[in-house]
Order: sequence, then structure tokens, then C-alpha cells
Amino acid sequence: KYNKSNIKEVSSGEIIDWLGIKTDAEMHSWLQLPESGFLNIDDLPVPDDKVHAEAIEYIALIVSLERALISNRKVFTVLELGASYAPWAIAAGVLAKRANIKKINVIAVEANKTMAKNIKVHANKNDIRESKNIKVKAIHGPINVVDEDVYFPKVDVKTDNGAQVSIKKKNNDYRGLEVEYDVVKGYSLERLSNSYDQIDFLHMDVQGAEENLLKNKSFINILNKKVATLFLATQSRLVEGIALKKFS
Repeated sequence: KYNKSNIKEVSSGEIIDWLGIKTDAEMHSWLQLPESGFLNIDDLPVPDDKVHAEAIEYIALIVSLERALISNRKVFTVLELGASYAPWAIAAGVLAKRANIKKINVIAVEANKTMAKNIKVHANKNDIRESKNIKVKAIHGPINVVDEDVYFPKVDVKTDNGAQVSIKKKNNDYRGLEVEYDVVKGYSLERLSNSYDQIDFLHMDVQGAEENLLKNKSFINILNKKVATLFLATQSRLVEGIALKKFS
């Protein structure tokens, strides 16, 4: 039903996955491309997709879409926090478009300036373009408990995807690495979601910064009020424990 890896319009330097989603290979610079110039990964992502994600993330994506279809929603809204080039937001947009959902909102939030610019590029590559029925927002900044400036490390996300937002400027990041920081505008979930009655799929992968968010009452209240399906990627057992307690 969802396997579309037989799409033929693939260019050199691209990866095409089992959903038929095309990605510039430079987003995963460690991958070796075959002599044909592109990489076709058409296997089901079990236990993983051989690139960046495990099966459970795809299950969450598909569950969010099928929940929207079962409830006969005419609008599908996806929000990706810590988006990088927005693989999950764009994949959700593609699946919603194939399902003929009338209106689609794609919002991707990324703190790294370089990767934030790649969001629209990735969207266009997969024909998720601004139109009467599709709205695409690429927001440069991190998710935060309030709308205020924070610090984000100056890193090359193509080789270091573990950067974490910081409330205070430090000489070393949470991993002990020496880094320089950019001042970036932080966005609260309240601000990001206030234009939408429901977030059908929220994908959040913010490298451990979830801890402060999950301890924030306003953040949890908005999750309960507006989010239909949440996928939370965690980097520690502590965050998992907090999440289990909050979501129980």
C-alpha cells in the first residue's frame, strides 16, 4: 500500500526509499552511492531503513495518517521539531497528498541555519510545494519552553547531528565538545501550533533538550490539547522515564 520505490524519475546523487521519497545523498554524506549514481533502498524498513531511521518511526508516521483518514479529517498537519532537512515532515506531506487529503500543512523547525535552508529544497524535490491546498513553513530556530533567544552550536549537521540547544552560552556542549554558538530565536509549542486546531503528527528529535520541555506544564498541556500522534526520539533513559511518567 505504501511502497512506492518503483518511481523512475531519480537523478544522480539521490536516494530513493521504500516510500518513494527522494533525498539528496549529501544529506547522508557517509553513504556510498553505487556506480549508477543513485541509491534505491526499496526494502521495508525492518529493523531499519539503512539510512537514518528504525521501523517504529515509519509506523508512527503511517498511524498518524490512518488516524486522520479514519476520522475523515479534511486537513492534515505535521510539525517536525529538530527537523534537520525535514525528512518526516515532508514524508508525511507526501503520504497525505497521495491520500487526497484536501488541505496539508507542513511545518518544520530546525535550529541550524544551513539545514533549515534545505527544508524547502527537500520539499520541492518531492513535489510538496506551496499551493492553494499545501502550505510549507521552514522555521529557523529551536523549540523552547518560551519565545526567547537561545544558543545553538555552530556545527556541520551533515557530520554532527547531535547538537543541542542551550539556554546559556558555554565553552563546551552537553557532550563535552568545545563549540562556538549562534544566538537563535526560540519558539514555544504554543506559538508554533496556535494557527492549527490539531497537529496530526508531531515528530520531535531535539537531542536531549526534551527534558526541559517535558517538565514544562504549558508544553504538556498543548500536547494533550492539540497533538493526535507524537513520535519522541530520546537520547537518554532519563528522558524516556520522564516521558513515560508525563504521558501516562
